[in-house]
Amino acid sequence: MLQTMVVNTLANLGAIILNIYILFKISGGFAHQEQLTRKQICAAILCETIVGMLLMNFSYVAYNTRFDLRFLLFAFSMKYLGWKVTVPTIFNLAVGRFFFEVSDSSWANLLLSILVMVTLTMLHEWAKKRMNDKRELQLLITYLIAISFLFGLFLTKDFQKTIAIYII
Repeated sequence: MLQTMVVNTLANLGAIILNIYILFKISGGFAHQEQLTRKQICAAILCETIVGMLLMNFSYVAYNTRFDLRFLLFAFSMKYLGWKVTVPTIFNLAVGRFFFEVSDSSWANLLLSILVMVTLTMLHEWAKKRMNDKRELQLLITYLIAISFLFGLFLTKDFQKTIAIYII
């Protein structure tokens, strides 16, 4: 199980790095998210959704729960591409989760995704006025780790198992 988790985590990181490179090329360097054209926004949403689906495909399943690094995808997307790309991406991935399985965790993920769409947007708007870029990204990642940890805890119903999964 440990080897599978490590391989899947590396695959997730590789997908995120490739995503950053492709989006950097699409957007002309992430200079100003407000200046993205409609075509760039649509291309970014498509790219982010495909990468998110890849992350779910290479997720590891422990205790009947999928664990992946989508939270990193959401944090980087919100920071560098803004809500116009991130919110549709989160929604697409929440709906896309049903392609993997239709279960209670899929429905819970849909509700959690709606919560994240609203709160992450508000947190980003608040943080970009008060923090430098590095601190804002750290805050977004920390927030999403906390949310995904609580979601994992809700699904596994076992604190020690959830801690073990997130440590690995």
